[in-house]
Amino acid sequence: MTPFRRDRPKILQRRQTSHRSRTVFALAILIGGLFTAAAGVAADRLRVSLVSGSDRPGGDTDRTLEKLKRNLEALHPFDCTLILQNRNDEGFDRIGALREADVALFFVRRKTPPPETLDAIREFVDSGKGLVAVGPTSHAWENWPTFDVDVLGAKYGGPDAEERGATELRLRPHPIFHGGEDYATDKYAYKYSELAKDVLVLMEASEGAKFTPIAWTRERKGTRIFYLGPDRKEDFDQISYFRIVANSIYWAARREIPGTGTRIHRTWMPNAYPSSLAVGFPSGLNFCFDPTRGALAYAWDGDYVDRWPNVAGKFPRDAGVQGQIFFKAPEQPAFRPEDAAPAKIRFRGYRVENNLPTFNYEVNGLAISETISPRPDQSGLNRHFRVETSEQPFRFRPDDPRRVTVQAGAAAWVEGQLQLPARSVIEFNVFLPRKDSP
Repeated sequence: MTPFRRDRPKILQRRQTSHRSRTVFALAILIGGLFTAAAGVAADRLRVSLVSGSDRPGGDTDRTLEKLKRNLEALHPFDCTLILQNRNDEGFDRIGALREADVALFFVRRKTPPPETLDAIREFVDSGKGLVAVGPTSHAWENWPTFDVDVLGAKYGGPDAEERGATELRLRPHPIFHGGEDYATDKYAYKYSELAKDVLVLMEASEGAKFTPIAWTRERKGTRIFYLGPDRKEDFDQISYFRIVANSIYWAARREIPGTGTRIHRTWMPNAYPSSLAVGFPSGLNFCFDPTRGALAYAWDGDYVDRWPNVAGKFPRDAGVQGQIFFKAPEQPAFRPEDAAPAKIRFRGYRVENNLPTFNYEVNGLAISETISPRPDQSGLNRHFRVETSEQPFRFRPDDPRRVTVQAGAAAWVEGQLQLPARSVIEFNVFLPRKDSP
């Protein structure tokens, strides 16, 4: 993946969707549907609500989202529900469908819905489910004027005064752009300011010399949020734009984006030695493994690391951890020989099988193979250890013995520590909960 594009400016020409491009899109849907339809039968299908409510000239969101619904259901294991605007009271028909949705995509502009409808929208926004907001949704609700700041994390400042078209785009590395890296637009950008600290800008557009954010992610009260500024009908007809929208739905639902999988980078990480490993699972569980210490340094719940500091500027800086840390390794090594000799660490490398990393290292001759994986219910990380002791016994000191399960081998608990006899092969698991639990 590449950082923000820093090569020569990419000049975007105004273009119209041709009959050929519509045909290519249709063929892509037909071919892709043959593969995803079968996969969708076995996979858990995502329930997606598409909320339409913009009446700008040339911006019939009802028709746009009807077409999006057909395309999403043809290519992905999604069950989509259209929630259309009610012309009589500025509310929405079938707004109750939000309660059943895993993700909602809003394409709305300046509505004043009845109180009970706005309550349903607020309930969804605070539910911890996924939210994708498109274009004018930043100023969607006349009776909720702070929605932009409260939820999206940025203050809407209106369109560019001259409505000049974008002349250059810069994309930040992120799985949401997988397959959509060639997206182009010349639409003028809305102005945004006062971005929240937890906003990660993914796309910027230039109107002359100045860049403005037009797409970003945020996590609020457990809800993954993606805002995408470009919203023209012509955008929805681009395969690259469609991929970005579909990927954002997967991301917001904490599902694996097709074609991406587990992310692993050896890089500079905060509070770890140089050349540590950042690992991110699609579910939002991430961790840093420090080879120098021979240990999982910490784990967090949220988005993957922001690697931009690694490559921007004259000197590399630590990548940014995007989320809430739920585990930190103790200062003392967890594996200690019985004679309490100082730990000597040798890192032997790692391998990846079925999107799961396994780290191999030694502590004073103790051979350790550690596989780290997300739990099936996404409640936390599972650390699976396979250890081979040599001529001396070892002890493993966990943070919480209740989180340890011995699978094989002659291990015994002694004073809250797992005793590993000499000349033995032992396998055990350690559970790291995503959130505090009894």
